[in-house]
Amino acid sequence: MSMVYRNLHCLTVWVLLLSAFLLATASAFAQTSIPGTNFTCTDGAIFSRNRELSDRRVNRLLNKKERKRDRIERKRDRFEEFGRSVEELEERITALEETISAIESCLEDDSGSSGGSGSGSGGSSGEAGTFTCPTSKFAKQVNLFQSLNHNIRICATSKVSDAKVLHAARVMAEYLDNNEDGTPDNADVATALTNKSATLVMFANESDEEGFDPPGSFASQNLYARETVLPGGDGFDFALEEILHIISHEGYAAVYPNDFGEEVGTTLANAMDTARGGRFTSIPSSYPNGAWYTYDDNTCDYGCQATEYFYWAFTSMLGAQNGPRRLSDIEGEWRLNTLAKVQATDTAVYNLITRYQADNRIPTVIPDGTYSGETLSIVTP
Repeated sequence: MSMVYRNLHCLTVWVLLLSAFLLATASAFAQTSIPGTNFTCTDGAIFSRNRELSDRRVNRLLNKKERKRDRIERKRDRFEEFGRSVEELEERITALEETISAIESCLEDDSGSSGGSGSGSGGSSGEAGTFTCPTSKFAKQVNLFQSLNHNIRICATSKVSDAKVLHAARVMAEYLDNNEDGTPDNADVATALTNKSATLVMFANESDEEGFDPPGSFASQNLYARETVLPGGDGFDFALEEILHIISHEGYAAVYPNDFGEEVGTTLANAMDTARGGRFTSIPSSYPNGAWYTYDDNTCDYGCQATEYFYWAFTSMLGAQNGPRRLSDIEGEWRLNTLAKVQATDTAVYNLITRYQADNRIPTVIPDGTYSGETLSIVTP
C-alpha cells in the first residue's frame, strides 16, 4: 500500500512539473513576435501605430506628387518662353538676311563682280530686246543668247548680289548650251522658251518677294538668293533645281509633249506613276511600299509632280544628288540619288532621258556655274 502511495506521489510531482513547464512556454510564446507580422500578441497598440505610419507614407507620396506637378508646370512655362524666343529669333534672322543681301550687293557693285565669264554692270543700261523686267520690282536684268534673237531673261531685285545674279545666268546658260560653244544645243527648246518669254525672277528672300504679282505676259520661276550657292560654297545649290524647272516645264514639255508632257499618259508621267506606286492625281494619304518617289506637297498638282519627278531623276543621273549626306536630306521624297540607282530601278525614266541625251537634245553634264560660251552681263531694265 505504501508502494502505491509513493508511486502516486511521484506521478503528481511530474504532473505539476509538466504543468509549470507548459505555462512557462506559453508565456514566452505570447511575448514572441508572430512571423510575417509587425505586431506581437500582447501589443494591442500596434494597429494605431501602423495607421500613423501609413498616414505619413500617404502624405509623403502626396507631397512628392505635388512637387512633381510643380516641376512639370515650371518646365511647361520654360518651353512656352523658349517658343516665343525662337519666333523672335526667326524674325531677327530674316531681317539680318535682308541686311546682309543689301551689303553684299553694295560691295559687289563697288568691286564690279564679274566672276569668270561675265562682268557685272549693275548701273549700266543695256539692250533689253523685246522684253524687259518690270522696273517697279526689279533693278537688274541678264539677257541670254540675245544675239541669236532669243528672249530668255533673268530679273533680280536690288537686294540680290550681282555675283548670285550672274551665277544663276551661267547655270541657265549651261543647261541650254551644255557644250558651251555659245549656241543653245537645242534650238527648238530655246525658241519655245523665247516664245513664252521664259524668265527667272530672283529675290533675296520671301519678304523681298512680297508685293510681286507675275504678269501674264511672261512665264516665270522664282529663285531666292539665300538658296543660291556660289561655286565653292557650302550646301546644295538650288539654282540647279529652280532653273531646270522652267526649262523643262516651258521647254522640254512644249517641244516634246508626248514624252516630256506633264499630263497623264505621257512617257514621263507613266514613269512617274510607276515610281509612285500608282497613278495619283492628288497626293495620297500614304504611298505604297516600294515607291521611290513620294512627294507630299498638297499644293502640287499632277503636272507639278511630274516637273519635280523629272528634276529628281535627271539631276540624279547627272550626279548632282550624290554629295555627302545628300541622300539623308532627300530620301523622304526621292530615293534614287545616283545614276546607278536610277538605271537599276527606274528603267523607264532612265531610257527616256538617255534617248534624248544621245543626240544632245538635253544636257549630259550638270552645270557648275562657270559658263564660258559667251560673256554674260547685268543691265538695268
